[in-house]
Amino acid sequence: MGNYLNKSNSNSSTASSGSDDDGPSSIAQALAIFAVFGLILSSFAAPVAAHSATGVQVDNTSYNSYDDEYSQSGWVNNLTYNDSETVSVRFSADGVDYTNASPQVVTGDAQVVNHSVINNGSTLEVEIQSDFASGVNETTQDVEVVATGLQVESDGSVGTFYYTDTNGTTYTDSFSYSVESSTSTTATGSVALGNISTYDNGSVDSVDIQIENSSGDLVVDESNVSDFDNFSKELDTGDYTYTLVADGYADATGSFSVTENNTTQISPEFGKMQVDYEFTIENNGSAVDSFDFAIYDGDSIGDNETAIVSTSVTSNDSNTVSTLNLDDGSQKVVEVTYTDADGNETTYTETITVDSSQAENGTVSQTVDVATSSDDGGFIGGVPSFDNPFSGLGDQLPDDPVVLVLTIIAGFVAAVGTIFTLLWVKNGLKFNNL
Repeated sequence: MGNYLNKSNSNSSTASSGSDDDGPSSIAQALAIFAVFGLILSSFAAPVAAHSATGVQVDNTSYNSYDDEYSQSGWVNNLTYNDSETVSVRFSADGVDYTNASPQVVTGDAQVVNHSVINNGSTLEVEIQSDFASGVNETTQDVEVVATGLQVESDGSVGTFYYTDTNGTTYTDSFSYSVESSTSTTATGSVALGNISTYDNGSVDSVDIQIENSSGDLVVDESNVSDFDNFSKELDTGDYTYTLVADGYADATGSFSVTENNTTQISPEFGKMQVDYEFTIENNGSAVDSFDFAIYDGDSIGDNETAIVSTSVTSNDSNTVSTLNLDDGSQKVVEVTYTDADGNETTYTETITVDSSQAENGTVSQTVDVATSSDDGGFIGGVPSFDNPFSGLGDQLPDDPVVLVLTIIAGFVAAVGTIFTLLWVKNGLKFNNL
């Protein structure tokens, strides 16, 4: 585009210096028009690829004795890059073999699109590409690349992590590496999966497995394990705890011991999924200050039945009640006893079905509004007391005095009409002669 402009200016000068031929002048004008048109098109083009950063950081190699392999992490700090733009980073060390390394982005909105191993395995070059959310064209963030599966063949302290920006500025940070033996002087055994069962005799397709040693260190962390028969892990002798997770069931937990040269089988049993509930008690959207709260098993309250949860809330407390470990899919009756607007003790009940799918962070938040019809009462204000049959009616009367008077008049007219009709029928329609 720049060449066209220069040529246009040159031809124009030549034409104006004395030649009467319109040919060069026309060519210059045409080129100028094309140049302007090109500038207009360029304004709609995608942004020019450009990336920059403020520096880099790299960790020393880390050894995983259970998998007998090494890994390391490298960061590009404050990387500014465009959507779908490709950026390259490099790990390089003479004593490290990156041949079988597997890199991935673990921090930042990017993904690995390609990687190559050069210099006889001593250098790993990783290409990452931005993967922004819709509508984001450019961002600045720290990007972390982790390489796993590498091997350290000798000790050293001259490894380097590289990043070069669009302007050619290269940022580096060095790391050290050392050979660690997978041979342990501690006696070892192994753990394997035995029979996996469920409370409802269901089937489990896959599980997540976490095992911690007696110090609380996570020594096994496997996801989506489906080949149960061939699962086995070598562990140092000692005591361990496990947690297995399967969809639709409560976590299976337990403990076991590993003895030298022996295989210990664990046989987890998955129970019914449980969920926590947080009930907020309201009356027409306003918090109920003081009330007694109870939960009963089933869809109704039996005679002399004992509540599985029972608590009292005073005006100094919050109007929320938390209940832990309710069985998923079970039915419960929630009972709230409070004082209504007339000063009468009123009981409200509501039947719920525990639903873990509504949980957020393991807890279902549910509002219980005692102004709605009770399951066993039918009175908006609550269940009437036998000592006072008009209790609970105060909440139903209109607050507007005009509406109240009109309601009473309408009720009176309806009552008179009903009596007149009954007398008419009773007297054989004799009122026809009136």
